[in-house]
Amino acid sequence: MLVVDDSDNHPVHPSINVTKIDLEGQQGIQKATAAGVEAATGDFIVFVDHDDYLLASALEEICEYICNNPEKKYVYTDEQLVDPDFKNLYIIRDKDFYMGKLRILMFIGHVRCCATELTKKIEAERIDEDYGPSQDYDFALRAWDHIGDDGFGYLQSVLYKWRHHKGGHQFDIGRQCQADEHAKRAIAQHLERCAEKGNVINHHFGRYNVAYEVKQESLDKTSILLPTRDKPENLVYFLNSIEDQIGADNIYTVFHSCGSQGNEAVMTTKMILDSRLSEKNIIDFDETFNYSKMIKAGMKRVPESSKYVILANDDVILHNKAIQNLVGFADNHPTAGIVGIKLMFPKIKENADPHFDCWTKDRYQCQHGGIIFTAEGLPGHYWHEKPGNAVEVNYERQCKAVTFALTLIRRELFDAIELDDGFPSNYQDVIFCSDAIKQGWEIWYCPWAKGFHYEGLSRKPLGLCDITKDKEKFLKRISDG
Repeated sequence: MLVVDDSDNHPVHPSINVTKIDLEGQQGIQKATAAGVEAATGDFIVFVDHDDYLLASALEEICEYICNNPEKKYVYTDEQLVDPDFKNLYIIRDKDFYMGKLRILMFIGHVRCCATELTKKIEAERIDEDYGPSQDYDFALRAWDHIGDDGFGYLQSVLYKWRHHKGGHQFDIGRQCQADEHAKRAIAQHLERCAEKGNVINHHFGRYNVAYEVKQESLDKTSILLPTRDKPENLVYFLNSIEDQIGADNIYTVFHSCGSQGNEAVMTTKMILDSRLSEKNIIDFDETFNYSKMIKAGMKRVPESSKYVILANDDVILHNKAIQNLVGFADNHPTAGIVGIKLMFPKIKENADPHFDCWTKDRYQCQHGGIIFTAEGLPGHYWHEKPGNAVEVNYERQCKAVTFALTLIRRELFDAIELDDGFPSNYQDVIFCSDAIKQGWEIWYCPWAKGFHYEGLSRKPLGLCDITKDKEKFLKRISDG
Protein backbone atom coordinates (compact mmCIF):
# COMPACT_ATOMS: atom_id res chain seq x y z
CA MET A 1 0.00 0.00 0.00
CA LEU A 2 1.17 3.50 -0.88
CA VAL A 3 0.08 6.58 1.08
CA VAL A 4 0.93 9.98 -0.39
CA ASP A 5 0.77 12.77 2.21
CA ASP A 6 0.20 16.14 0.58
CA SER A 7 -0.66 18.07 3.75
CA ASP A 8 1.24 18.35 7.04
CA ASN A 9 3.18 15.11 7.39
CA HIS A 10 0.42 13.19 9.16
CA PRO A 11 1.64 10.07 10.95
CA VAL A 12 0.46 6.62 9.84
CA HIS A 13 -0.66 4.15 12.49
CA PRO A 14 2.25 1.74 13.14
CA SER A 15 0.03 -1.32 12.78
CA ILE A 16 -0.57 -0.52 9.10
CA ASN A 17 2.03 -1.85 6.67
CA VAL A 18 2.40 0.99 4.14
CA THR A 19 4.99 2.89 2.16
CA LYS A 20 4.51 6.58 2.92
CA ILE A 21 5.51 9.37 0.54
CA ASP A 22 5.67 12.90 1.97
CA LEU A 23 5.33 15.85 -0.41
CA GLU A 24 6.67 19.27 0.47
CA GLY A 25 3.86 21.79 0.76
CA GLN A 26 0.41 21.26 -0.67
CA GLN A 27 1.07 20.33 -4.31
CA GLY A 28 -2.46 19.20 -5.09
CA ILE A 29 -4.18 15.93 -5.87
CA GLN A 30 -2.64 15.47 -9.33
CA LYS A 31 0.95 15.84 -8.10
CA ALA A 32 0.19 13.54 -5.18
CA THR A 33 -1.29 10.96 -7.54
CA ALA A 34 1.71 11.20 -9.88
CA ALA A 35 4.12 10.67 -6.97
CA GLY A 36 2.29 7.51 -5.94
CA VAL A 37 2.16 6.22 -9.52
CA GLU A 38 5.91 6.75 -9.93
CA ALA A 39 6.58 4.61 -6.84
CA ALA A 40 4.11 1.85 -7.76
CA THR A 41 5.52 -1.53 -8.82
CA GLY A 42 2.51 -3.85 -9.20
CA ASP A 43 0.66 -4.70 -12.41
CA PHE A 44 -2.42 -2.68 -11.40
CA ILE A 45 -3.07 0.35 -9.19
CA VAL A 46 -6.21 0.87 -7.11
CA PHE A 47 -6.97 4.53 -6.34
CA VAL A 48 -8.65 5.44 -3.04
CA ASP A 49 -9.37 8.86 -1.50
CA HIS A 50 -8.14 9.37 2.05
CA ASP A 51 -11.58 10.14 3.52
CA ASP A 52 -13.49 7.25 1.95
CA TYR A 53 -13.84 3.55 2.64
CA LEU A 54 -12.92 0.44 0.66
CA LEU A 55 -14.84 -2.75 1.46
CA ALA A 56 -12.83 -5.69 2.78
CA SER A 57 -13.61 -7.85 -0.28
CA ALA A 58 -12.82 -5.12 -2.81
CA LEU A 59 -9.27 -6.08 -3.82
CA GLU A 60 -10.13 -9.76 -4.05
CA GLU A 61 -13.19 -9.11 -6.26
CA ILE A 62 -11.28 -6.70 -8.50
CA CYS A 63 -8.41 -9.17 -8.88
CA GLU A 64 -10.81 -11.97 -9.80
CA TYR A 65 -12.52 -9.72 -12.37
CA ILE A 66 -9.19 -8.81 -14.01
CA CYS A 67 -8.11 -12.47 -14.15
CA ASN A 68 -11.38 -13.33 -15.91
CA ASN A 69 -11.19 -10.28 -18.20
CA PRO A 70 -7.50 -9.75 -19.02
CA GLU A 71 -8.31 -7.28 -21.83
CA LYS A 72 -9.69 -4.76 -19.29
CA LYS A 73 -7.14 -2.12 -18.30
CA TYR A 74 -9.42 0.31 -16.45
CA VAL A 75 -11.85 -1.34 -14.03
CA TYR A 76 -14.51 0.58 -12.07
CA THR A 77 -17.25 -0.49 -9.67
CA ASP A 78 -20.48 0.67 -8.08
CA GLU A 79 -20.27 2.89 -5.01
CA GLN A 80 -22.39 3.81 -2.03
CA LEU A 81 -22.82 7.33 -0.74
CA VAL A 82 -22.56 7.52 3.06
CA ASP A 83 -22.91 10.31 5.63
CA PRO A 84 -20.01 11.57 7.84
CA ASP A 85 -20.64 8.70 10.27
CA PHE A 86 -20.54 6.17 7.41
CA LYS A 87 -24.26 5.48 7.57
CA ASN A 88 -25.51 4.33 4.17
CA LEU A 89 -27.44 6.86 2.07
CA TYR A 90 -27.87 5.42 -1.42
CA ILE A 91 -26.10 3.30 -4.03
CA ILE A 92 -24.76 4.75 -7.28
CA ARG A 93 -24.88 2.21 -10.11
CA ASP A 94 -22.34 3.32 -12.71
CA LYS A 95 -23.44 1.02 -15.56
CA ASP A 96 -21.52 -0.06 -18.67
CA PHE A 97 -18.93 2.23 -20.17
CA TYR A 98 -19.81 4.46 -23.09
CA MET A 99 -17.64 7.30 -24.39
CA GLY A 100 -20.61 9.54 -25.14
CA LYS A 101 -21.62 9.40 -21.49
CA LEU A 102 -18.08 10.13 -20.29
CA ARG A 103 -18.09 13.32 -22.37
CA ILE A 104 -20.91 14.72 -20.24
CA LEU A 105 -20.26 13.15 -16.83
CA MET A 106 -17.35 11.63 -14.88
CA PHE A 107 -19.06 8.44 -13.74
CA ILE A 108 -16.17 5.97 -13.41
CA GLY A 109 -14.15 7.36 -10.49
CA HIS A 110 -14.89 5.15 -7.45
CA VAL A 111 -13.37 2.68 -7.08
CA ARG A 112 -11.04 2.59 -10.09
CA CYS A 113 -8.25 0.15 -10.79
CA CYS A 114 -5.92 0.78 -13.72
CA ALA A 115 -3.06 -1.11 -15.33
CA THR A 116 0.23 0.32 -14.07
CA GLU A 117 1.78 0.54 -17.54
CA LEU A 118 -1.22 2.53 -18.82
CA THR A 119 -1.21 4.77 -15.75
CA LYS A 120 2.46 5.65 -16.05
CA LYS A 121 2.01 6.50 -19.74
CA ILE A 122 -0.84 8.89 -18.93
CA GLU A 123 1.02 10.59 -16.08
CA ALA A 124 4.01 11.11 -18.40
CA GLU A 125 1.72 12.67 -21.04
CA ARG A 126 0.34 15.28 -18.67
CA ILE A 127 3.39 15.95 -16.51
CA ASP A 128 3.24 19.68 -17.31
CA GLU A 129 -0.56 19.96 -16.99
CA ASP A 130 -2.69 20.48 -13.89
CA TYR A 131 -6.36 19.51 -13.85
CA GLY A 132 -6.89 20.05 -10.13
CA PRO A 133 -9.94 18.26 -8.70
CA SER A 134 -10.83 17.01 -12.22
CA GLN A 135 -7.55 15.17 -12.73
CA ASP A 136 -9.35 11.81 -12.56
CA TYR A 137 -11.72 12.98 -15.33
CA ASP A 138 -8.78 13.92 -17.56
CA PHE A 139 -7.15 10.57 -16.72
CA ALA A 140 -10.23 8.64 -17.85
CA LEU A 141 -10.45 10.58 -21.13
CA ARG A 142 -6.76 9.96 -21.83
CA ALA A 143 -7.16 6.29 -20.94
CA TRP A 144 -9.77 5.99 -23.68
CA ASP A 145 -7.18 7.29 -26.20
CA HIS A 146 -5.10 4.19 -25.45
CA ILE A 147 -7.64 1.43 -24.77
CA GLY A 148 -10.94 2.51 -26.40
CA ASP A 149 -14.34 1.38 -25.14
CA ASP A 150 -13.34 -2.27 -24.88
CA GLY A 151 -10.52 -1.60 -22.43
CA PHE A 152 -12.92 -0.36 -19.73
CA GLY A 153 -14.47 -2.93 -17.42
CA TYR A 154 -17.51 -2.46 -15.20
CA LEU A 155 -17.60 -4.65 -12.10
CA GLN A 156 -21.18 -4.65 -10.83
CA SER A 157 -20.53 -4.67 -7.11
CA VAL A 158 -20.62 -2.01 -4.39
CA LEU A 159 -17.00 -2.00 -3.23
CA TYR A 160 -16.50 1.65 -2.31
CA LYS A 161 -18.15 4.00 0.16
CA TRP A 162 -17.94 7.67 -0.73
CA ARG A 163 -18.26 9.95 2.30
CA HIS A 164 -20.61 12.91 1.82
CA HIS A 165 -19.55 15.61 4.32
CA LYS A 166 -19.35 19.39 4.57
CA GLY A 167 -15.59 19.34 4.05
CA GLY A 168 -16.05 17.66 0.66
CA HIS A 169 -15.99 19.56 -2.62
CA GLN A 170 -19.71 18.84 -3.12
CA PHE A 171 -20.46 21.61 -0.61
CA ASP A 172 -17.82 24.07 -1.80
CA ILE A 173 -19.14 26.15 -4.72
CA GLY A 174 -15.71 27.63 -5.35
CA ARG A 175 -14.13 24.20 -5.72
CA GLN A 176 -17.07 23.04 -7.84
CA CYS A 177 -16.54 25.95 -10.23
CA GLN A 178 -12.81 25.21 -10.33
CA ALA A 179 -13.51 21.53 -11.03
CA ASP A 180 -15.92 22.48 -13.85
CA GLU A 181 -13.35 24.72 -15.54
CA HIS A 182 -10.70 22.00 -15.39
CA ALA A 183 -13.19 19.38 -16.62
CA LYS A 184 -14.24 21.51 -19.60
CA ARG A 185 -10.57 21.98 -20.53
CA ALA A 186 -9.98 18.21 -20.27
CA ILE A 187 -13.00 17.47 -22.51
CA ALA A 188 -11.95 20.15 -25.03
CA GLN A 189 -8.45 18.65 -25.26
CA HIS A 190 -9.98 15.20 -25.66
CA LEU A 191 -12.04 16.48 -28.60
CA GLU A 192 -8.87 17.91 -30.17
CA ARG A 193 -7.13 14.56 -29.84
CA CYS A 194 -10.15 12.99 -31.60
CA ALA A 195 -9.91 15.62 -34.40
CA GLU A 196 -13.37 16.90 -33.43
CA LYS A 197 -14.25 20.57 -32.98
CA GLY A 198 -16.78 21.70 -30.43
CA ASN A 199 -17.52 24.07 -27.58
CA VAL A 200 -17.83 22.48 -24.13
CA ILE A 201 -20.43 24.14 -21.91
CA ASN A 202 -21.88 23.45 -18.47
CA HIS A 203 -25.21 21.67 -18.24
CA HIS A 204 -24.95 22.20 -14.46
CA PHE A 205 -22.28 21.34 -11.86
CA GLY A 206 -20.47 18.21 -13.01
CA ARG A 207 -22.51 17.85 -16.23
CA TYR A 208 -21.40 19.06 -19.65
CA ASN A 209 -22.64 19.48 -23.22
CA VAL A 210 -20.63 19.54 -26.43
CA ALA A 211 -21.84 21.93 -29.12
CA TYR A 212 -20.01 20.70 -32.22
CA GLU A 213 -18.66 23.26 -34.66
CA VAL A 214 -20.78 23.61 -37.78
CA LYS A 215 -19.49 24.85 -41.12
CA GLN A 216 -21.67 27.31 -43.02
CA GLU A 217 -20.87 25.41 -46.21
CA SER A 218 -22.43 22.28 -44.71
CA LEU A 219 -25.54 24.20 -43.59
CA ASP A 220 -25.89 25.60 -47.10
CA LYS A 221 -25.77 22.06 -48.48
CA THR A 222 -28.40 20.71 -46.09
CA SER A 223 -31.91 20.08 -47.42
CA ILE A 224 -35.09 19.36 -45.46
CA LEU A 225 -37.64 16.93 -46.88
CA LEU A 226 -41.09 17.18 -45.32
CA PRO A 227 -44.12 15.00 -46.16
CA THR A 228 -47.39 16.75 -45.24
CA ARG A 229 -51.15 16.62 -45.87
CA ASP A 230 -53.94 17.86 -43.64
CA LYS A 231 -52.55 19.32 -40.41
CA PRO A 232 -52.05 22.98 -41.32
CA GLU A 233 -51.58 24.11 -37.72
CA ASN A 234 -48.75 21.57 -37.23
CA LEU A 235 -47.14 22.62 -40.49
CA VAL A 236 -47.08 26.28 -39.43
CA TYR A 237 -45.49 25.44 -36.06
CA PHE A 238 -42.82 23.34 -37.78
CA LEU A 239 -41.99 25.95 -40.41
CA ASN A 240 -41.85 28.66 -37.76
CA SER A 241 -39.44 26.61 -35.67
CA ILE A 242 -36.92 26.29 -38.52
CA GLU A 243 -37.27 29.61 -40.35
CA ASP A 244 -34.23 31.13 -38.57
CA GLN A 245 -32.17 27.94 -38.94
CA ILE A 246 -32.28 27.24 -42.66
CA GLY A 247 -33.30 29.07 -45.84
CA ALA A 248 -36.68 28.43 -47.46
CA ASP A 249 -34.92 27.37 -50.68
CA ASN A 250 -33.50 24.39 -48.77
CA ILE A 251 -36.93 23.11 -47.68
CA TYR A 252 -38.71 20.59 -49.90
CA THR A 253 -42.16 19.26 -49.11
CA VAL A 254 -44.06 16.28 -50.48
CA PHE A 255 -47.73 17.29 -50.50
CA HIS A 256 -50.06 14.28 -50.22
CA SER A 257 -52.92 15.50 -52.41
CA CYS A 258 -54.73 12.18 -53.02
CA GLY A 259 -58.47 12.56 -52.27
CA SER A 260 -58.04 16.18 -51.25
CA GLN A 261 -60.98 17.63 -53.16
CA GLY A 262 -63.44 19.16 -50.71
CA ASN A 263 -61.10 18.57 -47.76
CA GLU A 264 -60.71 22.00 -46.16
CA ALA A 265 -57.69 21.05 -44.02
CA VAL A 266 -55.80 19.71 -47.04
CA MET A 267 -56.57 22.81 -49.07
CA THR A 268 -55.47 25.06 -46.20
CA THR A 269 -52.19 23.12 -46.01
CA LYS A 270 -51.62 23.70 -49.72
CA MET A 271 -52.27 27.42 -49.32
CA ILE A 272 -49.68 27.61 -46.53
CA LEU A 273 -47.12 25.80 -48.66
CA ASP A 274 -47.77 28.10 -51.64
CA SER A 275 -47.29 31.16 -49.44
CA ARG A 276 -44.05 30.00 -47.76
CA LEU A 277 -42.20 27.91 -50.35
CA SER A 278 -41.44 28.29 -54.03
CA GLU A 279 -43.35 26.11 -56.49
CA LYS A 280 -40.27 24.07 -57.41
CA ASN A 281 -39.90 22.99 -53.77
CA ILE A 282 -43.41 21.50 -53.54
CA ILE A 283 -43.76 17.95 -54.86
CA ASP A 284 -47.30 16.71 -55.47
CA PHE A 285 -47.98 13.09 -54.45
CA ASP A 286 -51.38 11.92 -55.73
CA GLU A 287 -51.35 8.27 -54.57
CA THR A 288 -52.46 6.30 -51.54
CA PHE A 289 -50.33 7.18 -48.49
CA ASN A 290 -46.95 5.42 -48.55
CA TYR A 291 -44.16 7.12 -46.62
CA SER A 292 -41.31 5.44 -48.51
CA LYS A 293 -42.78 6.33 -51.91
CA MET A 294 -43.30 9.92 -50.79
CA ILE A 295 -39.66 10.25 -49.72
CA LYS A 296 -38.50 8.71 -52.99
CA ALA A 297 -40.62 11.22 -54.91
CA GLY A 298 -39.18 14.07 -52.88
CA MET A 299 -35.57 12.93 -53.33
CA LYS A 300 -35.93 13.35 -57.10
CA ARG A 301 -36.24 17.10 -56.46
CA VAL A 302 -33.55 17.41 -53.74
CA PRO A 303 -30.31 18.65 -55.38
CA GLU A 304 -27.58 16.06 -55.89
CA SER A 305 -25.16 18.66 -54.52
CA SER A 306 -26.80 18.37 -51.08
CA LYS A 307 -24.48 16.98 -48.44
CA TYR A 308 -27.19 16.13 -45.90
CA VAL A 309 -30.93 15.53 -46.09
CA ILE A 310 -33.05 16.00 -42.98
CA LEU A 311 -36.29 14.00 -43.02
CA ALA A 312 -39.00 15.61 -40.90
CA ASN A 313 -42.59 14.97 -39.87
CA ASP A 314 -44.94 17.93 -39.84
CA ASP A 315 -45.90 17.18 -36.21
CA VAL A 316 -42.45 18.16 -34.93
CA ILE A 317 -41.29 21.47 -33.42
CA LEU A 318 -37.52 22.02 -33.41
CA HIS A 319 -35.40 23.73 -30.80
CA ASN A 320 -33.74 26.86 -32.15
CA LYS A 321 -30.33 25.20 -32.65
CA ALA A 322 -31.43 21.71 -33.64
CA ILE A 323 -30.35 21.87 -37.29
CA GLN A 324 -27.00 23.47 -36.50
CA ASN A 325 -26.31 20.85 -33.82
CA LEU A 326 -27.28 17.99 -36.14
CA VAL A 327 -25.09 19.24 -38.99
CA GLY A 328 -22.21 20.03 -36.64
CA PHE A 329 -22.40 16.54 -35.17
CA ALA A 330 -22.38 14.92 -38.61
CA ASP A 331 -19.47 17.11 -39.77
CA ASN A 332 -17.41 15.92 -36.79
CA HIS A 333 -18.41 12.24 -37.11
CA PRO A 334 -17.59 11.30 -40.73
CA THR A 335 -18.54 7.64 -40.22
CA ALA A 336 -22.05 8.63 -39.07
CA GLY A 337 -24.39 7.99 -41.98
CA ILE A 338 -27.58 8.73 -40.05
CA VAL A 339 -28.02 10.96 -36.99
CA GLY A 340 -31.21 11.10 -34.93
CA ILE A 341 -32.25 13.68 -32.36
CA LYS A 342 -33.78 13.76 -28.90
CA LEU A 343 -37.55 13.97 -29.38
CA MET A 344 -39.89 14.76 -26.53
CA PHE A 345 -43.56 15.03 -25.80
CA PRO A 346 -44.89 17.15 -22.95
CA LYS A 347 -46.64 16.32 -19.75
CA ILE A 348 -49.61 18.40 -20.84
CA LYS A 349 -51.27 20.31 -18.03
CA GLU A 350 -55.03 20.71 -17.93
CA ASN A 351 -56.25 23.39 -20.37
CA ALA A 352 -52.65 24.12 -21.45
CA ASP A 353 -51.74 25.05 -25.00
CA PRO A 354 -49.61 22.04 -26.10
CA HIS A 355 -47.57 24.25 -28.44
CA PHE A 356 -46.69 26.83 -25.77
CA ASP A 357 -43.51 26.83 -23.70
CA CYS A 358 -42.64 23.27 -24.68
CA TRP A 359 -39.06 23.53 -23.37
CA THR A 360 -39.99 24.05 -19.71
CA LYS A 361 -38.33 21.18 -17.86
CA ASP A 362 -41.34 20.02 -15.86
CA ARG A 363 -43.50 19.78 -18.99
CA TYR A 364 -41.76 17.21 -21.15
CA GLN A 365 -40.53 13.64 -21.22
CA CYS A 366 -38.49 11.69 -23.74
CA GLN A 367 -40.31 10.19 -26.70
CA HIS A 368 -37.23 9.05 -28.65
CA GLY A 369 -33.60 8.61 -27.65
CA GLY A 370 -32.61 6.13 -30.32
CA ILE A 371 -34.15 2.74 -31.11
CA ILE A 372 -33.53 -0.59 -29.40
CA PHE A 373 -34.95 -4.05 -30.08
CA THR A 374 -37.12 -6.15 -27.80
CA ALA A 375 -36.52 -9.84 -27.14
CA GLU A 376 -39.16 -10.48 -29.81
CA GLY A 377 -37.01 -8.58 -32.32
CA LEU A 378 -39.30 -5.54 -32.61
CA PRO A 379 -38.02 -1.95 -32.39
CA GLY A 380 -38.88 0.40 -29.55
CA HIS A 381 -37.86 3.86 -28.39
CA TYR A 382 -34.85 4.09 -26.08
CA TRP A 383 -35.55 5.89 -22.76
CA HIS A 384 -39.22 6.23 -23.68
CA GLU A 385 -41.04 8.51 -21.17
CA LYS A 386 -37.86 9.20 -19.17
CA PRO A 387 -37.54 12.83 -17.96
CA GLY A 388 -36.01 14.94 -20.72
CA ASN A 389 -33.23 16.16 -18.42
CA ALA A 390 -32.20 12.69 -17.13
CA VAL A 391 -28.49 11.88 -17.55
CA GLU A 392 -29.05 8.76 -19.65
CA VAL A 393 -31.19 10.69 -22.15
CA ASN A 394 -28.49 13.32 -22.68
CA TYR A 395 -25.38 11.58 -23.94
CA GLU A 396 -24.49 10.85 -27.55
CA ARG A 397 -24.18 7.21 -28.56
CA GLN A 398 -24.37 4.75 -31.41
CA CYS A 399 -27.56 2.77 -31.77
CA LYS A 400 -29.19 0.25 -34.10
CA ALA A 401 -31.67 2.73 -35.57
CA VAL A 402 -33.34 6.11 -35.14
CA THR A 403 -36.80 7.34 -36.00
CA PHE A 404 -37.32 9.22 -39.26
CA ALA A 405 -39.73 11.63 -37.54
CA LEU A 406 -36.68 13.91 -37.55
CA THR A 407 -33.29 12.65 -38.65
CA LEU A 408 -30.27 13.64 -40.72
CA ILE A 409 -29.06 11.32 -43.51
CA ARG A 410 -26.06 11.76 -45.76
CA ARG A 411 -27.25 12.39 -49.32
CA GLU A 412 -25.12 9.57 -50.72
CA LEU A 413 -27.01 6.94 -48.71
CA PHE A 414 -30.15 7.52 -50.79
CA ASP A 415 -28.16 6.52 -53.89
CA ALA A 416 -26.84 3.36 -52.21
CA ILE A 417 -29.92 2.22 -50.25
CA GLU A 418 -33.55 2.07 -51.37
CA LEU A 419 -36.37 2.80 -48.95
CA ASP A 420 -38.61 -0.26 -48.69
CA ASP A 421 -42.07 0.85 -49.87
CA GLY A 422 -43.51 -2.50 -48.78
CA PHE A 423 -43.97 -0.77 -45.40
CA PRO A 424 -46.26 2.21 -46.07
CA SER A 425 -46.54 3.50 -42.47
CA ASN A 426 -44.09 1.77 -40.12
CA TYR A 427 -40.62 0.21 -39.84
CA GLN A 428 -39.16 1.70 -43.03
CA ASP A 429 -36.78 3.84 -40.93
CA VAL A 430 -35.50 0.83 -38.98
CA ILE A 431 -34.98 -1.20 -42.16
CA PHE A 432 -33.12 1.68 -43.83
CA CYS A 433 -30.83 2.04 -40.78
CA SER A 434 -30.20 -1.70 -40.75
CA ASP A 435 -29.21 -1.62 -44.42
CA ALA A 436 -26.90 1.37 -43.75
CA ILE A 437 -25.10 -0.54 -40.97
CA LYS A 438 -24.55 -3.47 -43.35
CA GLN A 439 -22.79 -1.06 -45.69
CA GLY A 440 -20.42 0.07 -42.93
CA TRP A 441 -22.16 3.26 -41.78
CA GLU A 442 -22.80 4.17 -38.14
CA ILE A 443 -26.14 5.30 -36.68
CA TRP A 444 -25.89 7.95 -33.96
CA TYR A 445 -28.18 9.59 -31.45
CA CYS A 446 -27.37 13.27 -30.82
CA PRO A 447 -29.17 14.70 -27.76
CA TRP A 448 -27.81 18.23 -28.36
CA ALA A 449 -30.26 18.46 -31.27
CA LYS A 450 -33.75 18.27 -29.83
CA GLY A 451 -37.33 18.60 -30.92
CA PHE A 452 -40.86 18.24 -29.70
CA HIS A 453 -42.96 15.47 -31.28
CA TYR A 454 -46.75 15.24 -31.28
CA GLU A 455 -46.53 11.60 -32.27
CA GLY A 456 -49.24 10.39 -34.61
CA LEU A 457 -50.95 13.74 -35.19
CA SER A 458 -49.87 13.80 -38.82
CA ARG A 459 -51.96 10.76 -39.76
CA LYS A 460 -54.69 8.48 -38.44
CA PRO A 461 -53.59 5.53 -36.27
CA LEU A 462 -53.42 2.10 -37.85
CA GLY A 463 -55.95 -0.56 -36.97
CA LEU A 464 -54.91 -3.60 -34.94
CA CYS A 465 -54.95 -5.90 -37.99
CA ASP A 466 -52.65 -3.55 -39.91
CA ILE A 467 -50.20 -3.33 -36.99
CA THR A 468 -50.07 -7.13 -36.58
CA LYS A 469 -49.56 -7.60 -40.31
CA ASP A 470 -46.75 -5.01 -40.36
CA LYS A 471 -44.99 -6.67 -37.40
CA GLU A 472 -45.03 -10.09 -39.04
CA LYS A 473 -43.76 -8.66 -42.32
CA PHE A 474 -41.03 -6.67 -40.54
CA LEU A 475 -39.72 -9.70 -38.60
CA LYS A 476 -39.58 -11.70 -41.85
CA ARG A 477 -37.81 -8.83 -43.69
CA ILE A 478 -35.16 -8.51 -40.96
CA SER A 479 -34.60 -12.27 -40.70
CA ASP A 480 -34.23 -12.53 -44.49
CA GLY A 481 -31.63 -9.75 -44.44
